[in-house]
Amino acid sequence: PYTTLFRSGAIQFVPFALLEADDGTHLIEAFRIDYLSSGRDLLRFTADPYDRTDPLIIADPDFNLTAAPGSGPAGGPFKRSPGFAVEGKWLRRKLQCKEAWFGPNALKGKVRRVRSPQILHFATHGFVDEPAGMITYTHRRTVIHGTDRDTNAPDPALNPLLFSGLALAGANTWKEGGQPAEDAEDGILTAEDVTSMDLLGTELVTLAACDTGRGGLRTGEGVLGLRRSFTIAGARVLIMSLFQVPGWLAFELTRELYTRVLEEPVSYAEALRAAQLALSRRYPGALEWGYFICQGDPGLRWGDQAKVSQIRTPS
Repeated sequence: PYTTLFRSGAIQFVPFALLEADDGTHLIEAFRIDYLSSGRDLLRFTADPYDRTDPLIIADPDFNLTAAPGSGPAGGPFKRSPGFAVEGKWLRRKLQCKEAWFGPNALKGKVRRVRSPQILHFATHGFVDEPAGMITYTHRRTVIHGTDRDTNAPDPALNPLLFSGLALAGANTWKEGGQPAEDAEDGILTAEDVTSMDLLGTELVTLAACDTGRGGLRTGEGVLGLRRSFTIAGARVLIMSLFQVPGWLAFELTRELYTRVLEEPVSYAEALRAAQLALSRRYPGALEWGYFICQGDPGLRWGDQAKVSQIRTPS
């Protein structure tokens, strides 16, 4: 079975923190487990970093946002959760953020123009596989190629980066065939969209959403989804979930994580491990805390000025 696991690439989705040691404890109790998308990532840890802007929080998008107020869809695949707003507001106070985009301001157009915030935190829904097939492929096929599309043009269905992403303002409106508000675009920040973002100075991206660590598997290329795209965009550390996580637990992990990031001299990777250990002791019957993983530079930490350059390469 282990040979099959390695050959299939499914090892990319194994939450190693939850594996049991010989004494019955979880591996995370004895080890800090770091993830890389590929061996090439090691070269990025020594590269000259770029400048960065203040932390940015994007939380609780208005999925039913439309160009005409009051005419949004009655339903849709994405439901607003009170926890998104609570998480975003708590984190805004904790990080003393100058920028935080909630509700109708959590717009895809604005997100795509972001320029390297030190920390970029999303509190919204993530999706992969079937939801993306319903939401992005069906619509983008028409948008990209038109009704009578060129049969020689690349089929968007073959691009795995279109099948995972984050839901932002207007996502339900687009799905239901309505007209999203200006700058909302289609309300779906796909992994493909992320690849064109400028995150070269971003230290940490936190995706407090379900399934954000998953995506399509390609032999020799790993997981083609948000975890690959944010790396391509330049983010040095990415915290994400391999599977679905209850909203209340994601919020508690967020609080534990950032409290340690800001108050203790530890790396982002060490802060996540400490947060997970705290939740494992607080909720011995829950295991979803182990679904979160940290990918990227294991030594990078908040306020490490030695790793910050104030010079940006001209665009």
